Amino acid sequence: MTLKKATITAFVGMILELIAGIFYLFVSLDVIKYSESLLSIYKVFSFIHVLATISLCIFFYTLYLNQKK
Repeated sequence: MTLKKATITAFVGMILELIAGIFYLFVSLDVIKYSESLLSIYKVFSFIHVLATISLCIFFYTLYLNQKK
């Protein structure tokens, strides 16, 4: 993967992470009342958190590979 693609991947991952973080903050501050109907949305944001973490791992691994050259 090129450094440009890895940077775009990490940027998209961080935007998704920011959206998920705002959702978690709203739930923890009771701005959004937690209910059973929110459980599926909560699972989706948990999955987004995992995807964002993977995208950052790809970015840093690509940086590492470019440093070795």
